[in-house]
Amino acid sequence: RRKVLEAVDKIRGLGFFSNVETSTREGSAPEKIIIEVKLTEKPTGSFGIGAGYNSSDGTVATFNIKERNFLGKGQAVKFDLSSSKIEKQTSLAFEDPSFLGRNLLAGISFGQTTSTPSSVPLKTDRLYFAPKVGFPLSRDSNLSVKYSFDQEDVKLTTIYSFLVSPLIIADIGKKNKSGLTFTYDLDKTNSVVTPTSGYDFSFTQVFNGLGGDISYSQSQLNFKTYRTLFRDDIILSSALSSGIIVGSDASITNRFTLGGDRLKGFRNNGIGPYDRLYSTHLGGKMYTSLSLEASFPIGVPEEYGIYGGVFLDTGSLWGLDNTDTGRIDDSSEIRSALGFSVFWESVIGPLRFNWSTPIKKETYDVIENFRFTIDTRF
Repeated sequence: RRKVLEAVDKIRGLGFFSNVETSTREGSAPEKIIIEVKLTEKPTGSFGIGAGYNSSDGTVATFNIKERNFLGKGQAVKFDLSSSKIEKQTSLAFEDPSFLGRNLLAGISFGQTTSTPSSVPLKTDRLYFAPKVGFPLSRDSNLSVKYSFDQEDVKLTTIYSFLVSPLIIADIGKKNKSGLTFTYDLDKTNSVVTPTSGYDFSFTQVFNGLGGDISYSQSQLNFKTYRTLFRDDIILSSALSSGIIVGSDASITNRFTLGGDRLKGFRNNGIGPYDRLYSTHLGGKMYTSLSLEASFPIGVPEEYGIYGGVFLDTGSLWGLDNTDTGRIDDSSEIRSALGFSVFWESVIGPLRFNWSTPIKKETYDVIENFRFTIDTRF
């Protein structure tokens, strides 16, 4: 019975059906049964024009065309346009989960992005091309391999270069990046749709330097756990994330940052290695973060889709080359923040409101006490 329920959940997770029902009848022998699955299909194509808001980065406008079951073969085709204060993106992607009739995922994506983050005076134009393949290793795990070629052009957005940290100036110019990305995922949660127990582990390894101008490796792991209390009314979750970059070619546009949704209570790129003279956060080559969260009903009727939550986020970002100038603070001091959330499954999408207060910070960290974003209930 448990395996049947797991299979039904995976069918729901495909997103192709609005209803999935099972029934059984006797098979060809008394010890055998036939499981009948009744499916109700739903539209899998979408055409959308929308807008969103992120309290750190401002508004975002989106336009997308997506078909998740192209020609009834489970293939996904997606075209995206988005524009915000800090990023503009155009992308096209195709993915086939059963390439050549085999249990093999094949896909390709390419596009263009223009980024102008508020934390540093840089503009980055990026063209990319990324084919990938993926395949299952077991019932609950899979491995994907992606090749990516990126062409980056980094420019200053100010004419006053003497006001910009030399560690940023060194990253200006055109560079090509070529590399392989290996991703392993093990999903032991009880549902691919709404997990309430179990864990999900993923590990990503990037090797850059297959041609191009940039050579470094990057490793990241993510580990999430779920459980419930009081008849599943309270959902507890924890999320551990960590990463490291090895090599000296990782520029400020490729280094790790923390803040925003990844470390609530602090602004995007609001912590980490800091140039005191130029008052600039520079990103880091090592990070770790841990988020402990709980969500629960707050007395509002369930049909309104409103829930409450509390969280404790903690993390650190450090590790930078060329810190012998004496003005760079590259300590690995831990930051942490406490807060509460309100989740609303609204008609325009899942909304999340966070109020937070840092309980451990450095003097140069950029604080964010309130954040409004589009998110799912954890």
